[in-house]
Amino acid sequence: MIGLEPCLELTGKDDLLEINLLHERGRVFFDFLRTEYIAFMQEDTGIRLVLHIPRVPFSGAEEDRCPAVPGAAAVDREGEADA
Repeated sequence: MIGLEPCLELTGKDDLLEINLLHERGRVFFDFLRTEYIAFMQEDTGIRLVLHIPRVPFSGAEEDRCPAVPGAAAVDREGEADA
């Protein structure tokens, strides 16, 4: 948990992600995650979500793991963002 009074708690282990609503301030984020990741939903109690997100097998160089996100600034190997 980050912050003094976090509104959500995210806990992951293996292929499972558990999201707990700790404060009503986080309801908007909680509801967004609920609707955005409904395909992965295993449990929804209204204040707790359990998602099953299977790992994708990968063998190769780390920089080839994730494709570039359209609109995101690229980072070169020296760590400076491209304009």
